[in-house]
Amino acid sequence: MTSKSENNAKPQADPASGAGSESAEQATNNDSLAAKLRPYLWSFILTALTSLLVLFFGNKTHFLPEFDITCVRAAAQSSGRLYDLDRNTQVITSRLLSKQPDRGRAFQLIEITDDPDRVYESTPPSPLDYAVMLHALNDRGVENLVFTTRLSWDGDLGLSADALNHQLAPFSHASFGLPLTRGATAQELPPALRRSLIPFSQVSGNRRLIPTVNQVALPAVMSGGEHSYAGFSSIESTPGTPDYVPMICQWQDEGLIPSLELLALMSAHDVRPDEVRVHCGRHIRLGMEGLVIPIDSYGETALPVFSANEQQASTQPPLKAEELITRPKDNSAGSATAAEPDVFLFCATGEKTASTNLLSPERLAAVQHWSTNLLAIEPGASIDYRRLPLWAQVVIIFDVAFAACWFSGFKRINRLLASLLTAALIYPLLLLIMDITEHWFNVSPLLTALIVGAIVPAARRKHTTLQEDHTSDLQPVIHS
Repeated sequence: MTSKSENNAKPQADPASGAGSESAEQATNNDSLAAKLRPYLWSFILTALTSLLVLFFGNKTHFLPEFDITCVRAAAQSSGRLYDLDRNTQVITSRLLSKQPDRGRAFQLIEITDDPDRVYESTPPSPLDYAVMLHALNDRGVENLVFTTRLSWDGDLGLSADALNHQLAPFSHASFGLPLTRGATAQELPPALRRSLIPFSQVSGNRRLIPTVNQVALPAVMSGGEHSYAGFSSIESTPGTPDYVPMICQWQDEGLIPSLELLALMSAHDVRPDEVRVHCGRHIRLGMEGLVIPIDSYGETALPVFSANEQQASTQPPLKAEELITRPKDNSAGSATAAEPDVFLFCATGEKTASTNLLSPERLAAVQHWSTNLLAIEPGASIDYRRLPLWAQVVIIFDVAFAACWFSGFKRINRLLASLLTAALIYPLLLLIMDITEHWFNVSPLLTALIVGAIVPAARRKHTTLQEDHTSDLQPVIHS
C-alpha cells in the first residue's frame, strides 16, 4: 500500500516541476536574446553618435562642406552649373553658366610698329614716346589701358620717367606686367603689385602647388598712381609649358598675384581684385556673376585652340601707334563719343619692337578670345537649395545608422557590399529631394555611419545554454 500511494503522489508533483522548467527555459532564452542584441545596440549607438558629431561639427572644418558640395554637384550631374555654399545660411546656390559675349568691353589693339615715318623719338619707343601716346589717348577720352610691352629701359631716364608717370595718372585703370621670381631673400611687395593682390580670404582649395614668388626680376619705370595695377608676365623660377598659361601665383605670406592676362580680363569686365574668387584646382571667378576661368592645381589654364575662321576674325581693326599723332581724333576707333569705351591694349608687331613683347601672339590672342567666349554666370538663373530641417536630417541619420547596425552582423564581404549599395542609393535620394523640395542634406554624416558600420562589426559571442539536469526526479519503472 505504501509503495502504491507513493506512486500515486509522484505524478501530482510533475506539473509543478514542468512549469518551473519551462519558466527557467524562457528566462534562459530571454537572456540569450538580450546577449545577442547587446552588440547590435552598442554598434547602433556608436554609429549614430559618430554621424551626429559629423552633422553638428563638420561645418567647422573645411573639407567636409566642400565634400558635401561635391556630392550635390555629382547628384545633380550638371556640368553647366556652378554651386556655392553660404556657410552662414547653409544655402547652396546653383548658378547657370552660359556664353555672354556682350558683357565685357572689347579690346582695341594699339600696334607698336617699327615707325617707318619716324613719328616718335626712337624704336623701340622711349619713355617719352609712351608719354606722347598716353597724352593722345587721354585727349580721346580713353580710360582703360593694358600694356603687354616691357616698360623697362637701361640708364638714368630722368625727366622722361617723370613725364611718363605724369601722363599715366589721369587714366582710371592701367595694367602692366612684371617678371617675378623666387629668391633667397624676400623683397617688399611693390605698391602696384599690392593693389592687384587677391587676398587669401578670397581663396579656397589647396594652394600648395601654386607657384610662390618673393622678388621682382626686372622693375618697371612706371611707378604709376593709385589706378595702376601690376601683374606677372612670367615666373622665372618656375618653368612654363607651351600649351598652358599661368593665371595666378602667390607672393609669400601676402596673397595671390594675378597674371597680366588675368588683369586684362579684370579690366575688360570691371572687376576689382577684392571681387575675384579663386578655387584652387577648379576655377577663377571674376565677381559673383562674372567670367569663370577654369584652372588646374598649379593655377594654369589651357590655351584655346582656334579654328581657321576664329584666327581670321577680328572684332575691331588694330590702331597703329603712330596714328595716335597723325590720325584725326574724330575718326579714331576709340573716340570719346563711344557709348562703352574699349580697353586699349598695347602690343608690339614690328621686327625691332617685337622683342619688347611680354606675351606671345598665342597668349595675346587667348586674352581676346577668353573675354568673349568663356562661360559666365547668367543673371537671374540661379536656384537656391536650402538645408533640410535638423529633425529631418536626424531621422535620415537614424535610418541609415539602423541599416549600418544591421549590416554589422553580416560577414565581412556581405557587410561591405551592403554598405556600398546603400551609399549608392543615397545619391538618388539626394537628387529626388533637390528636385521636389529644393532642399539638400549633408551626405558626409550618412557615409560616416556606413563606414563605421562596415569597419566595426557586431561582436558575436558564443553562448552555451545550460540545460538543467532533472535525472534526480526520474524514478525507475518497475514492471510487475
